[in-house]
Parts: sequence; structure tokens; C-alpha cells
Amino acid sequence: MLYALLVMVFAGPLLALLASAFNHTTDPTSLTLLPNRPTLENFRAAFERDVLLYLLNSFLVVGGGLLLQIGVSISAAYALARKRFPGLRLVLLLILSTMMLPEEILAIPLSLVLSDLSLTGSLWGMIVPVGAWAFSILVTAEFMKEIPVELEEAARLDGAGDLRVFWSVILPLCRPALGVIGIFGFTMIWDQYMLVPA
Repeated sequence: MLYALLVMVFAGPLLALLASAFNHTTDPTSLTLLPNRPTLENFRAAFERDVLLYLLNSFLVVGGGLLLQIGVSISAAYALARKRFPGLRLVLLLILSTMMLPEEILAIPLSLVLSDLSLTGSLWGMIVPVGAWAFSILVTAEFMKEIPVELEEAARLDGAGDLRVFWSVILPLCRPALGVIGIFGFTMIWDQYMLVPA
């Protein structure tokens, strides 16, 4: 009984949304479980307005942005977690500080940079800015720190260089972290409204 109640609580808004999709266009906001005058007019109007093109654009932005974000995250995380260089703490502090800035503060400077790069009004203008996300970099870096150094040393004794160690040892062990940043990255990019091309 409790499960049925929970299903109704969580599925209720979805059912109301589905029912409103079949409502007559003069009454689109009526939230009833059964439409008063069911019609397919809303779906016809949506497909006439290139809804499939909009959906394709969304998937292109999310797919391209996610691939770029994962590539940047694993590369930056490898340098932060497995290498030692001057200014490492400062770089970590700068990456962490970007998480404290709300998107609204970054909107105007970002639009100016995209305008200077002639990326406004294009899908690239939505893909490039989401390529580096501090959350993904830090999660992957912390995961990479937990990988035993002995595995890397064994690969180097076998003659592997940095790229081979990264590709054959570190990256396969980071699959759980890549899954996490993939899920969170997908959600972040899909919910991104500040980067709609002007």
C-alpha cells in the first residue's frame, strides 16, 4: 500500500503532464488526469516546428560537451593527481574557486569571450564552455590519487612511458570515476540554460 502511494506521488505529475499534452490547444494548462477534449493537435504543432531538430541539437550539445568534458577532466586529473610541479596547490585552489562562482556572474564575461571567438549563435558556443568543469576534474583527481603507485612503477619498469601508463594502467582503473562524472556531466549540460546561443 505504501509503495502504491509513493508511486502515485511521484508519477502523478508525469501523468498530469501526459494528459495535458492531449488537451485541446485552447486549454493546454488544465491539469486533469483525463483530458476534457483529447486531441493530437499539440503533437502535430510540435513536429511542424522542427521539434526533432531541436532534440537533435540538444543531443549534439550534450554528447559533444560530455566527450570534451571527460577528455579535459581525465587529462587535468592525471596531471594533478600523479605529477608534482610548482604551483600545484595554487592550481587546485583556482579550480576549486570556480565552483564557488554562480553561473549568473559568469554569463556576461562568457558571452563576451564567445563573441570575440565568433562562437555566439552556434552549437560550438554551447559545447566549448562546458568542456572544463571543476567538479569532474576534482572527482577524477581524487579517484586517481587512490590508485597504488606500485602499478605505475611496475609499468615503468616494463618500459612504459607517461602516455602508455596513462592509457593502459590509470585510465582502465578509472572507469567508476568516469561513470560518475559522465552521469553528473550529462545532467549539468542538459540543464544548462545560460549558454543558449543568442
